[in-house]
Amino acid sequence: MIDTEKYEGHTPAEEWGGKDKIIFADGYRAIFLDDDVYATQLDTQLMTDAPLLLAEIRRQQKTYVNLLRNYTALQDYAHELEVKSQESHDAIDNIAHIIHYQEHLKEQDKWLARMIEEGLVTIEGDEEE
Repeated sequence: MIDTEKYEGHTPAEEWGGKDKIIFADGYRAIFLDDDVYATQLDTQLMTDAPLLLAEIRRQQKTYVNLLRNYTALQDYAHELEVKSQESHDAIDNIAHIIHYQEHLKEQDKWLARMIEEGLVTIEGDEEE
C-alpha cells in the first residue's frame, strides 16, 4: 500500500491548466505547468511516483476482481446451503408425518390383536391347522 499522505498539498488539478496544457521538463531544472505555475517539490514527487501509483491501482483492481469472484462464489454456496437446509427440513417434516400416521396404525394393530384374541376376527391364511 502506498502512503498517499505524503502528496497532501500538491498543486490541485484545476491549477494545472487542464488537459490541453503541456508539462515541460528540462533536465534537472524545475518543471513548470504554465508560465505562472511551477511544480512544487510535492508535485515532482507525485509525478515521479505516478508509475507506482498506477501499479498499486492495478493491483487493487485485481484484488477487487478476486474479492468479487469470491463473494459471488460465497453467495452461490449460501444459496446451495439454503436449498439443502429446506430439503432437510422437508424430509424431517415428512418423517414426522409418517411417525404420526404410524401411531394411529399401532392403535389399530392393538385393536385388531384384541379382536383376534377374543375370536371376533379371523384373518384368512393365519388360521391354525
